[in-house]
Amino acid sequence: MKKTLSVLLILAICLSLSAIAGCTDNGDELPVLTQLIVGFDDSLKPMGYHDPDTGELMGFDIDFANAVGGELEIKIIFQPINWDGSDLESMLAELNCKNVDCIWSGLEKTPQLEDAMILSKSYASVGEIDYVVGFRKEDAALCATVDKAIKALQKSGVAGELSAKWFGGDN
Repeated sequence: MKKTLSVLLILAICLSLSAIAGCTDNGDELPVLTQLIVGFDDSLKPMGYHDPDTGELMGFDIDFANAVGGELEIKIIFQPINWDGSDLESMLAELNCKNVDCIWSGLEKTPQLEDAMILSKSYASVGEIDYVVGFRKEDAALCATVDKAIKALQKSGVAGELSAKWFGGDN
């Protein structure tokens, strides 16, 4: 009886530890997504804006986010946010209120952003600027999923094609 209880106790401890380990991003177990709500500034040319003639949403970030959606086989939903490009507090409010899953709007990798949120790997470099996607601190697994798609797009050449389309070169 004691031996059975000991085995059950050890099994319970192992299961508990494996459940805790599954909550962290180990790079192998990525979340299953059906959609990604992207917060962006819809007046930031050439990153994301409305075509003045058609009203259609367009831009480098729009095309890149849609390419990530295609790679992950998920729907990308674009949610304009109230942001002037420098107001970190309003970006964090949109993320923390869970109005959006990420901020994808010409974000330049800076130490201030790195302290405030989790940043994706650079999906484009234009000149000396590295563009990244920002996520809530607790969304490391979501960031890792997007990073995986970004890497695949860079490897396949799609990232370079989009850079050439919007910035006139292979960035």
